[in-house]
Amino acid sequence: MIATTAAGSAYRSLFQDVHDVAIVGGGYAALAAAQALAGQGRAVLVIDRQAALAWESGWAMSQEVGSSSDPTWAGWLKGLEQRGAARAGMIDGAVAEIIAHETMRRAGVRVLAYAAGMAVERSGDMISALIVGTKSGLRRVVARQWIDASETGELLALVDPGWRPPAPAERAVTLYLRHAEALLPESVPVDCPALPRAELTWRPTLWRNESSLSIVLRDQTRDARSAWVPALAALRTSQPAAMARAVLTHGSVLTFPRYAAAEARDAGIGNLTIAVPGLASGACATIAHRYLTGVAAAAALSSSRRCDPPADAFTRPIG
Repeated sequence: MIATTAAGSAYRSLFQDVHDVAIVGGGYAALAAAQALAGQGRAVLVIDRQAALAWESGWAMSQEVGSSSDPTWAGWLKGLEQRGAARAGMIDGAVAEIIAHETMRRAGVRVLAYAAGMAVERSGDMISALIVGTKSGLRRVVARQWIDASETGELLALVDPGWRPPAPAERAVTLYLRHAEALLPESVPVDCPALPRAELTWRPTLWRNESSLSIVLRDQTRDARSAWVPALAALRTSQPAAMARAVLTHGSVLTFPRYAAAEARDAGIGNLTIAVPGLASGACATIAHRYLTGVAAAAALSSSRRCDPPADAFTRPIG
């Protein structure tokens, strides 16, 4: 378990505080919601199973960046560009992850990592607390309002045992290669007969002599890692000169899910707002879409009810 506190403030256990808003999830939706709410002066806690904010860029290494005229997205992208982490519609995932954590620290957002939701405690039709499993055992997180910005709807699953997360329409993985010489700045489709339902694109990255191979899978039954070898073989056939002295350096740890538009879902919880990418009102196929899902959730929170914690919130036993 890793917990952070606001920059320059004395440490106080987050398990002893009542947070204005607790956000479950560590992706771009959670990041955007936390930024917006912290900017309003709210005390925000982000709860993540891993310790990888903006994991879509970092762990999934996705270049499905997308675009938007929304000023909050433009501001985030500009911050990345100023630090050399974004250019020409591409994001460097490793740098973006570092910037995301630093952005949260500077905004005063606390982050609880390596913690998984185990149960919710209710007060009527509202969530009063979340029991999380940590390396030090079960702990209680107390908040007045909640946002589920997780990939699989972790809070929704605790509220409704029959909940099943929506399946993505497509999944994408990205492989990165180093070359002996600089490549031309263009994107090239790659034909791969061994992956008949996949879409492959070879393109340059932010860094000199580096390229990426994007593999978009529409076959939901195929393990994404099993696509690496046939995809690389197809690229070698398609680009023999560039691949002659190429080295595969790294690739996606997680897949990047791309969702079609979904129907709105009401969890029946008065102080819970949903920012699950697979439940977005429009198609959620890019990082920009995910970020805007979080922005919308933060705005919707203004009409959400607030649950004041019971008097024994920090003293009653768990379980």
